[in-house]
Amino acid sequence: MHRIVIVEWLDSAEPADNSDIEPADFPAPQIITNIGYLVHEHSEYVVIAGGIKPDPNGTTYDYVIAIPRVAVRALSDLVRAGETKCKPDIK
Repeated sequence: MHRIVIVEWLDSAEPADNSDIEPADFPAPQIITNIGYLVHEHSEYVVIAGGIKPDPNGTTYDYVIAIPRVAVRALSDLVRAGETKCKPDIK
C-alpha cells in the first residue's frame, strides 16, 4: 500500500493577465500543499496521486503530479488520531 503524505512545495506563478505588467504587479512564487498517495520516488522528484483506481488490467491513478525535490519544503506522512507522529522527512 502507498504512503499517504502531505507535501508543501514552492510553485511558480504568473499573473492571470500576463501582458503589460508593471513591476509593482510582479507575482511571487506560491506555496502549495498537496495531500495524496506517494506513488513514486525518484532522486529528482516525487509523484503524488489524489486517487487510486483498482482495475482488472492494472492499477491506475487520478490527479497525479510530479513535484521536483528542489521545490519541496516539507514531506510528511499523515497519521491517524492516536498514532505516534512520524518525524517530517524533508527532501
